[in-house]
Amino acid sequence: MFYPEIIEAVKDSIFREIAGEAKSVETFSNFLVIDAAFTVRIEPALPLPYGYGYQWFFRQDMRTVVDITLGIPLSDEDKPEILGYFPLPRLMARDEIFQLTDQSLSKMEMFGYTGIDFIRELIHSRNDG
Repeated sequence: MFYPEIIEAVKDSIFREIAGEAKSVETFSNFLVIDAAFTVRIEPALPLPYGYGYQWFFRQDMRTVVDITLGIPLSDEDKPEILGYFPLPRLMARDEIFQLTDQSLSKMEMFGYTGIDFIRELIHSRNDG
């Protein structure tokens, strides 16, 4: 499987997960509108060599129309597995590029998620309220 195919497969998988939780999901060029309430851009990344380890780069979407860039670090190109979910809200973004290294995986433990629970909570809080 080639890099673009891996990225698209992960995006499709996450889209299906979100669509299973939301009342409506509209797809635009490269982001989703969820329940006409908030927007998410899905940004999977394969690891790149970095010294003796690896790094992942996520391009935070700074457009005012995108609320959250969802950074998804993947394990490798041969058998890619999702290592976690890293929400990058536009309103809290300082830089357009966010870098995660294998030495800074504690950021993932502190700020990341193992699933789309935070999106599920956003969806249900909007629908319940």
